[in-house]
Amino acid sequence: MKLIEHYVALVKTGCAEYGQMNEMTLTEIANCLFCTERNAKLILHKLENNNWIIRESGAGRGRKSKIAFLRRPEELLLQTAKEYTMSGKLKKAKELLQQYQSTFPGLQNEYNMWLSEVFGFVTETGENGTKDVLRLFITPESVSSLDPCQIFLRSEGHFVKQIFDTLFTFDSDMQEPKPHLVHGWEEVEKKQWRFFLRKGVSFHNGQPLTSRDVAFTFKRFLELGDNPYKWLLHGVKQVLEKGPYCVELILDKPNALLPYALCDERLSILPAEQDGGKNGTGPFQVNQQHSGMLVLEANERYFKGRPYLDRVEFVFSEQAGEMNGFTIQEKQTCPEQQTVFDERHVQYLSLNLKKKGPLQHRSFRKALRLLISSERLVREAGGHRRIPVTSFLHPSPFEWEGVSPSELLKKSGYEGETIVLYTFSETDHREDAEWIQNICAEHGIKLTLQFCDAADLRRPEIVQMADIIHDSATFYQDSEFGFLHLLLSENSFLYQHLSEKLTQIYSGMTERMFSMPDRCSRIDILRDIDRQMIQELNAIPLYQNVLQVTSSKNVKGLVLDEEGWIDLYSVWLSK
Repeated sequence: MKLIEHYVALVKTGCAEYGQMNEMTLTEIANCLFCTERNAKLILHKLENNNWIIRESGAGRGRKSKIAFLRRPEELLLQTAKEYTMSGKLKKAKELLQQYQSTFPGLQNEYNMWLSEVFGFVTETGENGTKDVLRLFITPESVSSLDPCQIFLRSEGHFVKQIFDTLFTFDSDMQEPKPHLVHGWEEVEKKQWRFFLRKGVSFHNGQPLTSRDVAFTFKRFLELGDNPYKWLLHGVKQVLEKGPYCVELILDKPNALLPYALCDERLSILPAEQDGGKNGTGPFQVNQQHSGMLVLEANERYFKGRPYLDRVEFVFSEQAGEMNGFTIQEKQTCPEQQTVFDERHVQYLSLNLKKKGPLQHRSFRKALRLLISSERLVREAGGHRRIPVTSFLHPSPFEWEGVSPSELLKKSGYEGETIVLYTFSETDHREDAEWIQNICAEHGIKLTLQFCDAADLRRPEIVQMADIIHDSATFYQDSEFGFLHLLLSENSFLYQHLSEKLTQIYSGMTERMFSMPDRCSRIDILRDIDRQMIQELNAIPLYQNVLQVTSSKNVKGLVLDEEGWIDLYSVWLSK
């Protein structure tokens, strides 16, 4: 039992008013607490140290002690639930409240009122004046790394973009890169590019941004042995400083995609002085990061203009994934609004063509594709699942060719071997995986499920143990880069599962694409790869999500970024 539970048990046995003495023998206290008299003394001592009781010991064996209870148990229970919550222990807080719901029926309502005031969009007044604060729960693994080169989860990409900046950003209206940390650039010839940096941009520590920082960032990017994204600087062989505000890249082969690649947050600019680190030029700076939370504060000197929010606090909790969507509210009661965003991500299955087993047979893969109907999954699983898809880039119906799954399974020679599907442990991944497992079981396919955390799924040996991995592909405003990450990033499940033959085919096609200045021609090549991928059945696209954001009507500027998170830079509170 926790100390608070001991206290509540003792209070229930007392009959005097709070602050008045209750007479109890040590034996009665031990019986009440279901412990020995020795342990009862230890518990009483702890309660005294916490100033929850005052005790006068009775003299002699069997004599009654006098105990005065100083705190109302419901106040202590609420305080304990709050402490659990602020340390990310949502499950413990929930269990504690449920345990005493019948004894203190108003406790849950008080907790809910406190939660709505503290979490979400709140305005707080303190020694430093009034601050607009956004406070949210996230899982600890959402920010396993803030190193741009080590981004694995979408959430990590989101946080990197709050802290750091890139040379370019992608203009979704014009569908082309636009200057960000640079004010201009020129392609001297097909293998030589120059980029001219803005003056007056500072890192969070006040140091000015110069060409030295950009050169350091790109050299580090190319030299890091475990960087899975080196293809982003395709063909780059030299990085030269041409004065304090000009950087020159020398290539050994043409790369028409270079300005597009420089929009990617994995190429965010790091400070040379600190050998990288969490000191960026972005709209928010890291104020705290420890096992309990991540705190970001507005960058007062941000070159694009200060963010509207003053501070964003992310409290780490293993149960954060169970909280559906975002609730962004302000402290004062205000009518709510719900904003719905269609995510550009595609949930899909990657089929491991490197592993021996039934998946080596195309007929078995096709049987799986026929059984795992995107339309049926969206219809039956419901929830956030919105748009069934049959490919990544080109909308096209799947060709049944008049053959049944049972005929294909028979043709493949499947004899009941176990197929293992790996996926993340979050609720939506579990629901999809269990739905797929049930569909397979109905048709005699033995499918077992392995739910993993992100740290495990980063490991190549785990990826190769899986027959199938269920994942979500991030498709950016520039859809070609989302697909290229699937094909070329070395930590992509699809990249790791491709057969050697398909890897060579796709590599040859993407190599040609890098030399093409015409974007339409590049998209055509990617669509050809997409068609081949669907025909070879080394991936099964499933659906796109919808994300619902609930906020008070005073919360403005809600925009969803490419990672499916709220754009922290643009959101603000009208008063």
